[in-house]
Amino acid sequence: MSKTFSTFAVLSVCVLLSSPLVSTSAEMKVEVLTVYWRSAVDLVESVSMAKSERGKVVAAAATNSLIVRDYPQNIVAMRELLKELDLKRRQARISVSFIEKEQLEKLGVDISWQISGKGWSVGNLPPGWSGGNALAVSAGGEKGKIERGNRQNLLIMEGAEGSIFVGSEIPYAERLVSYSERERYVAVGTVFKVVGISFSVIPRVLDDNMVELQIVPRMSVINRDKGKSDIFFSKASTIVTLKNRESVLIAGNESESLSIVGIFLSGYQTSGQKSSFAILLSVAIE
Repeated sequence: MSKTFSTFAVLSVCVLLSSPLVSTSAEMKVEVLTVYWRSAVDLVESVSMAKSERGKVVAAAATNSLIVRDYPQNIVAMRELLKELDLKRRQARISVSFIEKEQLEKLGVDISWQISGKGWSVGNLPPGWSGGNALAVSAGGEKGKIERGNRQNLLIMEGAEGSIFVGSEIPYAERLVSYSERERYVAVGTVFKVVGISFSVIPRVLDDNMVELQIVPRMSVINRDKGKSDIFFSKASTIVTLKNRESVLIAGNESESLSIVGIFLSGYQTSGQKSSFAILLSVAIE
């Protein structure tokens, strides 16, 4: 009997030593944690790693704060974790404009195009290009000007998403439908109307002099069942790395018979002739 009791006592002590030291008399409290730089909604899962089994973390989007209910020691741990996560992120100012590739060819601008991802071509600009409302380039000893149309300026927080709008009137909508079915973004026979095309862009600041941009083609559609929705062509995305304040040209890969980027950047000139465009993109770290 004594031996059995002794064994039980030893086991009880072992269980207590291996259990977390949480006071059963501690009362749970509610506290509001303010989030300054990040989205409170995005931080719920990460901050919840410090809560107890009975704890709860809820985001208050209106005030960008986290409402936590837990034991005092867990709340302290969540507060410290939030300090490590809620850091000010850098911003990237992205300037975008569209240029007809025919204009570049007429002026004899020699662009060094390279394949970048599925359906993309990225061109390095030759010496002589300058900023401003127009681009000055040398052509046969004379200066020519390429007017930059549809200029867009985006200021995007690192890791956040911006949008480069291309257009709402799509000359080759049937080709977009064929591509979407071929790549299985939609089921064959799905009936929808294309109402807009754009490029989703997410910047990541690598250091004080380098920025990485993830660019994904996006199509806005309307169908009978789901109403308006967006289709992200993730398989046709690309990543472009630029130096701070550097500019590059981005276009579709003409060697591919059905390039989603090429379709996006197809259009008509004022004369009614078919035209192909390139995106002039520059980035500055702020």
